[in-house]
Amino acid sequence: LCAMAGLLNGLKDNEDENRMETLTMIASNQGLVSLLQRAFGERAQTLQTGHTFYAVKELSSMTQAEETLEEDPDEDKEEDWRTEISDILLQPNLAIKMPRSAAAAQEKAEDTPKIDYDKDESIWEGLISERTRRITRENLEEFRKELPPDVLQNMERPFYRGLAVKGGKDIPSDAPPEALLVWELKNMDSDEDTEAEILYFAAKQDANGQEILREYTHEIADLEISRSFFELTDLEKENEATLTKEGFAIEHGEGRDLILEIGTLSGISLLQKKPFSNTKKLGDLTRRQFKRAITNCLFHDRKGLMEDIAFIPMNWYDRDISSCSVMDGVADGLLLVHKTPSGRLCIDLLFSSGAEYRADMVSMMRYSLKEAREKYGDETEVIIRRHTEQTRALAEKLFPGYRGEEKILGERREQ
Repeated sequence: LCAMAGLLNGLKDNEDENRMETLTMIASNQGLVSLLQRAFGERAQTLQTGHTFYAVKELSSMTQAEETLEEDPDEDKEEDWRTEISDILLQPNLAIKMPRSAAAAQEKAEDTPKIDYDKDESIWEGLISERTRRITRENLEEFRKELPPDVLQNMERPFYRGLAVKGGKDIPSDAPPEALLVWELKNMDSDEDTEAEILYFAAKQDANGQEILREYTHEIADLEISRSFFELTDLEKENEATLTKEGFAIEHGEGRDLILEIGTLSGISLLQKKPFSNTKKLGDLTRRQFKRAITNCLFHDRKGLMEDIAFIPMNWYDRDISSCSVMDGVADGLLLVHKTPSGRLCIDLLFSSGAEYRADMVSMMRYSLKEAREKYGDETEVIIRRHTEQTRALAEKLFPGYRGEEKILGERREQ
């Protein structure tokens, strides 16, 4: 309904010589027929032949679609409306545009703090206390030597946050920090529970560690984070004890990441075959095609490892070894890989929405593996993250018998 109202407004406001006087809409889907009858009803010439409904609408007058959008529907009416459109594909996406749902979303938006995609320093800059400060674009250089390069690379991205404890009045400003904590916010733009993954934690003393973790608890409270968790390798025993004191349940076990060399991947028979002719390297896409492909991923609620995938430029990925599946000039599949500062290749996204999506995904894996082998050699390591049930099942099928790295695993439910 929102789309129809926008269409009608656009046609009605067009004053050039190509202005159209009428719009004819045809539908045979039961839900769309009900939609058109309600939207145009008495104000359009209508005809129903069998299951097909025709509505001819003059564009010079105000549309009933606009009035319907502005109504304040009662609960029963909306329930009837949901029933009428129940057979429309992707009905949940349409339902969120309905007046009552939109009002509820607006009410929630007013109560819930939002992530600033531009990472506005007016919110995140400055001292929290005499000793603790947020890591921002302005002071990031101060921590370049202390933060691991793979963590440092991400610190200017919108869902990454950091805190540092530095000395008080008697400590030189260029002295190394006494504690550092970096985390990534997850599921901030979805209906899932919001989470925070701690990516780095180091403290010289237990008191410093407790101080920064308690500031972290305050930082995430306003964002309604439901769970904090981590999978770390470089964690000192003393820091592990500090995390335990601050409420984290900790265990040692297999992490979600498989780390496999390109040579090992090349030995898998399924990946040795020739890729399809419609599988191309990412660098063959125009930026417009790339953005359309990313929009397609977001439409299907697929982000891979990239919470901020909508904001990541094309050159973040290795365009020689990342690949895509192209059909009729449209990229309906992506395998996105970027090289980390530590030298490993990380698969950020593997997704296809094409008619042969399973075959297309395998074809993209074959293509990217071949190109990566030529560019980086057999000994280069690849990070394969089993972050969902689907990716874990795929990894078990492709790489049976391989285990993830040993990690220190921890989590804490937040208030």
